[in-house]
Formats: sequence, C-alpha cells, structure tokens
Amino acid sequence: MERGTFIVLKKDEYFNSISGFYGPTIPEDVIVIKQLTLGTNKGTSVTVGTTQGGDFPFPYSPLPPHYKIVGFHGRASTVIEAIGIYYEKK
Repeated sequence: MERGTFIVLKKDEYFNSISGFYGPTIPEDVIVIKQLTLGTNKGTSVTVGTTQGGDFPFPYSPLPPHYKIVGFHGRASTVIEAIGIYYEKK
C-alpha cells in the first residue's frame, strides 16, 4: 500500500501542469481520481495512482508562461473525489 509520496523541487522549479485519470470505485461505484500527474517548469513530473478510467483534461494546464501552481483544493475521504488548483503569476 502506497502511504505517501514526497516531492522535492529544485531551486527555481515549480509546478505548472496537472493531469490525471478518473473512474468508479468498486463496489460503491463512486467516481474518484485514480491518477494524478504534476509537471514542472523544468520538464520533470511525478505521477501517483493508476491509469484506469478516463483521462481528464485540466483547464489551463499547462499554465501560461510565468504562472505557477501555488496550492490545491478539493474533496476527499479515503480517496480523492475532486481536485482544483490555485495559481498565480510568478
């Protein structure tokens, strides 16, 4: 069981894109986030989860040049049910 993933960004590195997959849980049939990928301005990325279900395009991802992701919001219990981002001009 995956307990957590730590992400260490380099100096002047920041997240500027988010994508993922969603699908139903079994047996509850609740739609949840199955996989998330966060990309950086340096071209690196981190992915957690599985590619089951449908992919979701995230509006404004990647962000326009000189913008960065500064936070997240959403809804979760034991799984992530919804996710959004806060971003600002760098």
